[in-house]
Amino acid sequence: MEDCMSSKFAMCVYFDQHYKQTKDLVEPINRTYCNKHGIEYINSYAGLNLPPEGKYKDYYAKFLLAYDTLFSKNFDYVFMLDADAVVLDHSLDIRKFVSMTDNEIMICAAEDVLENIWWNVNTGAIIFKNDNKVKTFLDSYFKGAEVNEYSLNDQDLFQFMLKSKMTSIVSVFPSKSFNGQGDFIYHACNDSTLYENVETAIQKKNDTLKKAIDNANII
Repeated sequence: MEDCMSSKFAMCVYFDQHYKQTKDLVEPINRTYCNKHGIEYINSYAGLNLPPEGKYKDYYAKFLLAYDTLFSKNFDYVFMLDADAVVLDHSLDIRKFVSMTDNEIMICAAEDVLENIWWNVNTGAIIFKNDNKVKTFLDSYFKGAEVNEYSLNDQDLFQFMLKSKMTSIVSVFPSKSFNGQGDFIYHACNDSTLYENVETAIQKKNDTLKKAIDNANII
């Protein structure tokens, strides 16, 4: 295994128009983390082309940003993080998880249930390696989204691909490794914009993020 701890890393976070307050809350903290560990922080791309229509088209913007960053800007790895997530423990380098596996995609389980942990994942935090196998996987992922006219949200489609046995390049970590409501990263994913009014859900997310940040000893 190559020296992952010195690899060229980027963190990609996509904020749509609904997440302005969330961005103001989490971005300064996440930027500080990236600066500490020599990680480039990327939250926009001038040429990002979102799908023109589809119920869940906006959910794929983060994947498009991560894809372009990984394959156009010569990074070794990209850490794709949801807009409603914040790094609380700045002492831990995200590269540590890369050093634990030879697989090219790293993701956390949605729940730590043994029988379905290999496919029941949360797409709010994913590490991608710059590798042709990852490119092929993501090309298939985008094709699946397009064929389904973006009627599936990003997580359901990712899980479908894993259920279809496209797992040979994917390592699934326990839910709170670098996602969920863990000590390292806090992801306010319990209040979902899929199931309630967007503004209401985001306000709840912001409230829980503020509490998590206030209760953390960020150094």
